[in-house]
Formats: sequence, C-alpha cells, structure tokens
Amino acid sequence: MDSGKNQLRIVDITKAFPSDQEQIDVLDCINLSVSSGEFVSILGPSGCGKSTIFNLIVGLIQPDSGTILLGDVPIHGVTGNFAYMQQNDLLLPWRTVIQNVVVGAEIQSKQKANLTAKATKLLEWVGLKGFEKSYPSQLSGGMRQRVALIRTLLLEKEILLLDEPFGSLDAITRSSMHQLLFEIFQEWKKTVLLITHDIEEALLFSDRVYVLSDRPATVKDEVYVGLERPRSVTNLEFISYKQQLLDTLEVEVAKCRGLIDF
Repeated sequence: MDSGKNQLRIVDITKAFPSDQEQIDVLDCINLSVSSGEFVSILGPSGCGKSTIFNLIVGLIQPDSGTILLGDVPIHGVTGNFAYMQQNDLLLPWRTVIQNVVVGAEIQSKQKANLTAKATKLLEWVGLKGFEKSYPSQLSGGMRQRVALIRTLLLEKEILLLDEPFGSLDAITRSSMHQLLFEIFQEWKKTVLLITHDIEEALLFSDRVYVLSDRPATVKDEVYVGLERPRSVTNLEFISYKQQLLDTLEVEVAKCRGLIDF
C-alpha cells in the first residue's frame, strides 16, 4: 500500500536495559515506518522487545541510539501525539463506564459537555448503550475492552498504538472485537500500529507486517499483504501469507529456546 509520506519512522533504534549481572540488549538497529492511513503490525517471539518499541514511541523511555520521527520532525519524550491501548484495559474501578471513557480526554482539558455527548454516541455504536453508569466489575472482558477502545478513540489522535489489545479475550469475543476494529479502521481512517502474537490477527488488518527476531530484536522480515479487505482466514492467498509468517516466526522461536543457533 502506498499511503504517501511516512507519518511515523523509527530509524536505527537501539535499546538496552541494565541488570544485576549484565546489560540486557533488547533492540538492535530497528528500522520501521508507518504511512498515513496505513495499518501495520509487528510480530515477534515473546519477550523480544515489541512493547519496548511502543514505550519508546510514546516517550516513556528513551533510545540509547537512533531517532524516532513524526513526519520529518524528531520527537523526544512524551509528546501526546499518540493514542495508546494496552492489553490490560486499565479501567478505573471507582469510575463508571462513561467516566472511564472520558478520563483521558479530560486530562487533555477538553470540554466535558462535548466529551460526554461524544462518549455516549460511541458507546451506543459499540453496543454498550445502557451501560453508561455501570462499573468495570459489572462488565465482561469483551465489554471492558470495548470501553478501553472507545476511550482510546476519544483522545482523537491520528495514530493508534495497539499493544496486544485482544490477547486476553476468548476466541469468540476476540472475533467480535476484530470486526469492531475493522469498522473503526474503515470509518475513522486512522493510522494504526499493532503489536500482536496472532498471525491471523495481523493478516486480517495489515497492509504490512514486520517480523522481529529473538532478543536483541532486529527486523527479520517485512511482508506486504496484497489482499483486499475484508479478508477471510480460509482464503488460499491468506493461508499462503500465514505460512510465510509462520515459517519465519518458527525459526525465531526455536532460536529463542536454544534449539538452533545461526
């Protein structure tokens, strides 16, 4: 997909963390990009540093070397340019659904009356009308993730960073969340960067998929997904892409477990 100018670029990023015994090298010269309106996924073995990339993008930590650019402008520290959704919904248990949805936007000092109206409309859109005054403990896992997703959208950022947001859900609930995410991508025209362990999830949405190696992570493969949306997991071309990604990942997982060394 040619979406024009790169909106987000990660250039030669390296990151290590200190430990009691020795330095832990996590990322080694990572290069990736996301163009405006594009959906890009990052796949890799567990613990290879995928979430570290997101923490670097949003400015929670700083790289040891390399540059992160938004457009042509290097970014440093927390900029507020991204909406970040994690696997844990992070809903505040003492706040109602509607209060949880607006909390991030409230912190950004947006007008509360407008926020409530927008939040109410969005909750109806995702099938949560009537739950505005419920508390997180009264919701199912899928309902909680819908609340978290709407909270992320209400921040009204052009770039969404999704860190395994559906990883803890059962298969049926995850499928319904996939449908919702597809509708959001089509309707809202957002730029999305997704971290996932799920090959099918990556292929259902992505224009491109980056595959990371075992730690210290490097980009082992970049796969362009030339399939029209909506996509089916039973499509022969889809299955071919899945096998290509699986073959690459299996090598990296084997290296992670010490089964091969090359």
